[in-house]
Amino acid sequence: MACIEEFNRIYGAKEICVRIHSDQFLALVSNDDTVDMRYHEYLKAVDSRAREFGVKYPIRFRVGVYKLRKEDTDIDIMIDHANVARKSLSGEEKELQAVYSDKILLGMRKVNEIESVMQQALVQGEFIIYLQPKWSISENRIIGAEALARWKRKDGSMIFPSEFIPV
Repeated sequence: MACIEEFNRIYGAKEICVRIHSDQFLALVSNDDTVDMRYHEYLKAVDSRAREFGVKYPIRFRVGVYKLRKEDTDIDIMIDHANVARKSLSGEEKELQAVYSDKILLGMRKVNEIESVMQQALVQGEFIIYLQPKWSISENRIIGAEALARWKRKDGSMIFPSEFIPV
């Protein structure tokens, strides 16, 4: 109840926050420069209220945020955008809020594209291993090697390790 009361106090009547599951939330908020400030104010207020109930640890939750635009008419698309932002949070961030941007969506599409062709590329032998020698200065000889993976598509194009290794 305290979370709802604090949200209603800090955010406007045309803004909404919903719980997806456990500590995962989506928020549709006004498109202005106060989004981050209000989010931090909200976290502080929720923590303060939780301490009144004897909670001794900080309350943390992940929030995918979509900033409402005048031209928005489809609530499903707005919710999908907020959810895309939420899914972009990997769990290692200090900040647990992500605001939707087309860049996030494009990045997720790129990951999906790589995932969808990676197995086929492996079967077709598109991954190439290069061994980079490790040289010992004190012994003046090669003491091992580092394996470097490269992805060369059948059409000759390359997919860089920075794109496929995290996937």
